[in-house]
Amino acid sequence: MIYRNYDAPTLHHDVPRISNKPRHSIMSYNPHIFRELDAPTTNTETLIHLLKGSLGTGILAMPNAFLKAGLAVGTVGTILIGSLCIYCLHILV
Repeated sequence: MIYRNYDAPTLHHDVPRISNKPRHSIMSYNPHIFRELDAPTTNTETLIHLLKGSLGTGILAMPNAFLKAGLAVGTVGTILIGSLCIYCLHILV
C-alpha cells in the first residue's frame, strides 16, 4: 500500500469559527429554563413508572433470585435495591 502525507487542517488556524461569542456562554446553557412540560410527573407517578419499569421486567427473575439468596436476604436485598432505584430515578427526574 502507498501512504501519502496529507496536511489536515488544524482547528486553530484553518477552520473558521462558527460563532464569535465567548465559549462560556455556550457551555452555560441551562435546558431547564426553556423546558416546557404540559404536566410534569409527581413523586407518586414517578414511583409507579419505576415499579412498571424495574419490577415489571425483574419479576420474572425474582423467584430464582429468592431461591438462591433465601427469604431474609432476598427481602432485604429487594428493599435495598428498590430504594437505590427510587433514589436514582428521583435524581434523574
